[in-house]
Amino acid sequence: MHKIEAMNEQQPSTKIIDEHVTFEGANGFAGKTRVRIYNSEAPLILVSELDDNEGPSVTNAADLLWPALVRTYLPERMEHEPPAVFVEHYPALSLYGRRGKDDYSQVTFPHATPKVVWEGRSKRLSYGEPRWRHIGEEEVIRLAGGRL
Repeated sequence: MHKIEAMNEQQPSTKIIDEHVTFEGANGFAGKTRVRIYNSEAPLILVSELDDNEGPSVTNAADLLWPALVRTYLPERMEHEPPAVFVEHYPALSLYGRRGKDDYSQVTFPHATPKVVWEGRSKRLSYGEPRWRHIGEEEVIRLAGGRL
């Protein structure tokens, strides 16, 4: 993962990151996700569960994943309230030749800025316990500034 340049909130929204990322879950196992970041008013970070992810899901690693993504890609926003808009994406499954719908959830936290917490013998950043709210694709497109 790498830092991106500061985003200009006056420019139209654009996708500025689209890459696969390996992350560490609470149990120390590595997971994989697709990360897309859009430079909308509050940046949108959209993470997608991958079919070949053999580690923790983006949902199960949410409390570790989101602060790590902000620290890596948007360090200048660590103290912003909110630092970004967080959305999980589970792509549609194809069953019996029929394609289902993509599933999106906005993830929110009780703390706008991360706190240092201990997990076992390791320190990590946390926004607190995550909460999920299902949203439609239209809302995700609006949050992304018009297109995914």
